[in-house]
Amino acid sequence: MGSVLAAAAPGVLAQPSGVRSAFETGNRRYAEGDYAGALRQYETVLESGWAGGALYYNVAGAHARRGHTGQAVRYYEKARRLLPEAASESERLQHNLGVVRSRTEAPPPAPPSVQATARETLTAWFPPFGYVVLGLLAHLGALAWWAGRRAAPERQQQRLRPGAGPAALLAAGLLTAGLGIWLAAPPPAGSGRTVALRGPLTLHAAPDARADSAAAVPEGTVLRLTERSDEGGGGGGWARVRSSRGDEGWAPTDALGDI
Repeated sequence: MGSVLAAAAPGVLAQPSGVRSAFETGNRRYAEGDYAGALRQYETVLESGWAGGALYYNVAGAHARRGHTGQAVRYYEKARRLLPEAASESERLQHNLGVVRSRTEAPPPAPPSVQATARETLTAWFPPFGYVVLGLLAHLGALAWWAGRRAAPERQQQRLRPGAGPAALLAAGLLTAGLGIWLAAPPPAGSGRTVALRGPLTLHAAPDARADSAAAVPEGTVLRLTERSDEGGGGGGWARVRSSRGDEGWAPTDALGDI
């Protein structure tokens, strides 16, 4: 983050003189420590429609110096996709991106869900497998009662009158076993933060590009990651995200940059 890329020279030299001048002025402001001034110059270049790895790298560095973590990750990710992987600039970019992410404060923990609280309470003293065994024993006990009643002489059958008890025991056994299976299942993935790398980014109602649109967020929006899926439509991974305004939906992971 302490230096700029002077240019992917052919790309800059091919631009109009005003764009070249703004880029070079932005680099000078950056070197002088005037990161706000550098960003103003770089914005002029961005507004011209020019896209380049060097430009995005420098914009990311200026944002990182000003503490704009979401914007820094956004532009570092955009630069990473344009700079050659074997270039030394790419190594610097990966280093800077790691530094930015390491400085990011962890988001405040979300309040535990009802499912998480129930899971923690029910497994505090009794393992999930224990619920399965207990449920199966209750289920087998109810079946044994019915089998014993059918095998008993008619006089004893009158004393073993059917009632709600065995039926309730049978149902309770099935429910307890099902509870154990649910408790044994892995909990959903934890949350994190990510940033929209393109915009407007459409959030879908399901992890499929053909699903209805649930919302749209501008490029650079910092989002809370709540769930991931590798089984969505479109041939790639999907993530369920939520914005600070409450917009929520699924987006392809290649349109997001983890913070």
